Amino acid sequence: MLFLPLLAVSFAPRAAAGASAAAELAAQARALHLEEDREWLRLGHWHRTLLGGYKSQADGPDFFLAADGKTNPGAELAATLQAMYGELRLSDEQRARNVVTPECRFPARMGWLLGKLRPASVPQLDCPRLDEYWRHVDPESASLIFSSYYLNNPSSMFGHTFLRIRKRGGNVPTARRELLDSSVDFSATPDTHNPVLYAVKGLTGMFPGTFHLMPYYYKVREYNDYESRDLWEYELSLTPAQLAMLVAHLFELGSTWFDYYYADENCSYHVLAALEAAAPELQLLDGLKLPVVPGDTVKALYANPGLVKEVRYRPSAWTQFRARIAGMDRASLRAVESVAENPEAPVPAAGGMRILDAAADLIDVRYAHDLIAEPDGKGGRIKQRVLERRAGMQVVSPELRVEAPLERRPDLAHGSARVSAAFGGSTARGPLLSLGYRLSLHDLVDPPTGYPELSQIEFFPTELRFYPRDQAVELERIDFVELVSLHSISTFDQSLSWRVRAGARRLRDGGCDGCLAGSGVIGTGLSVATEGETLAVFAFADFALDAAPSLRGIEGAPGIRAGVGPSGGLRLRLGESLALVAGGRFQYFPFAISRTSWAVESSLRWSPFRNWALGATGSYQASATEAALQAFTYF
Repeated sequence: MLFLPLLAVSFAPRAAAGASAAAELAAQARALHLEEDREWLRLGHWHRTLLGGYKSQADGPDFFLAADGKTNPGAELAATLQAMYGELRLSDEQRARNVVTPECRFPARMGWLLGKLRPASVPQLDCPRLDEYWRHVDPESASLIFSSYYLNNPSSMFGHTFLRIRKRGGNVPTARRELLDSSVDFSATPDTHNPVLYAVKGLTGMFPGTFHLMPYYYKVREYNDYESRDLWEYELSLTPAQLAMLVAHLFELGSTWFDYYYADENCSYHVLAALEAAAPELQLLDGLKLPVVPGDTVKALYANPGLVKEVRYRPSAWTQFRARIAGMDRASLRAVESVAENPEAPVPAAGGMRILDAAADLIDVRYAHDLIAEPDGKGGRIKQRVLERRAGMQVVSPELRVEAPLERRPDLAHGSARVSAAFGGSTARGPLLSLGYRLSLHDLVDPPTGYPELSQIEFFPTELRFYPRDQAVELERIDFVELVSLHSISTFDQSLSWRVRAGARRLRDGGCDGCLAGSGVIGTGLSVATEGETLAVFAFADFALDAAPSLRGIEGAPGIRAGVGPSGGLRLRLGESLALVAGGRFQYFPFAISRTSWAVESSLRWSPFRNWALGATGSYQASATEAALQAFTYF
């Protein structure tokens, strides 16, 4: 077995060992209290329960050799030693599932135990599947990869993290190393595409989560190309022993599954847990808060000085295309679009090389999936002809260099949780004080560093108000979720913008002046933005639904109303610290007692520091005009 020779022990035939040797080592381990050692507990993913015992977060039965191994680290330790000496066997059911044999299933556990117990000799194990795994991975270094935010997929709207294991390259050029490298990803295995069921099951742990080993270029294709998401790579300064332990433990994790909880035991949590198991010096999970957000787990790396060795950036296919066309005049841009549609379209003699290069990149974006799934399909045929025309020029293109946008690095972003305080006034209620809290993550006027420029992702934004004149404390709003994606239309991309909000907030119109109502809005529309996205203008067509006992709703069915109408506005960012969002909405409620509602609102925020901000907000509605000064802290 390739992993165990890293330890200074000798090997003996299996017959030279037996139950007595395993029992002797188990007694030695008990004397050393190894079952309570932090590294052993991390390898088994055991955590203290409220009653003082232990319970592993691993839920697959093949992760345990002892019958009560999930809750008994000591019994699992003894069973691991028994497996090493051939005292355990697979069940018929495990053989049918082709489960790895007990003596070969846990190389990290066995390696750690041998390092602690130092027996004179250990059995020579025959583990072909583990040996093949080790030859395939052959690790040189490990990196944590952050795939940027992607609002079009509920499981990736907060970003995603996974591991890259760099393989020893030999004579392979560094630029082609990724064809050899492996990635290890932890993700849920959903059994539904229904967004409501997906949310419920993801929040309540009803999906199994598993580790997957696959070629790294598969993940590049999935995130960089198919979904056009930038990748940030954080190379880790692990010692050879820590790297070997990580790779061995990842092999162990392939034998089990975990209940997947979207808010805490998610992709990023278990990736950090695997790193902690490999390197007991690391403290990665203790500082995390609920929910566990991938961006926060990247920051957790920096809580361990010296852990991050280097940061690299890999631009997405869309980012590369935008860099390719930067500075082109309108005629050239039209030519790029024409060639991407018709590969025989004419190109000017001057700049033709650059136009064909850009057209090839645009085809990669538009046909990202089809180019792989159907290489002889429409996209493949168009790109082949464009490349033939390009090759006919017999001129090598200069290397496309895309500078890493440091303002988008996730480790530099503000904290995902936020607390706010405000003082202001209302023409209807007089002075007001408010306290706000947001569970996560970012809105359009928050400090922009580390987040998508034109996206808002908020979970449980809440505001509580106190009106001194009335001596009243009231819940102003609590939203389960508020999402906004402003997708700037261009010559090459006409994707719609959209927004979703669901929760409860106070209504101030003819239907209800101040009642707290369940309220939801969905909308879609168009956005246009400047090249640097510092200015964006947007317009939506919205559908709204409100419900409250005192709401003057539909005639004959009070308490509920449904409406449609336009909304729109602009978002302006000045420098890296000042942002303004202003807009308005109008809603028409057919069949309701009060048929219309409208509001004009604005929010200005100055962020001199990453985790501190000051702001001002105002709104004008039919029943009240309000304004307030605000202070924010992020953590």
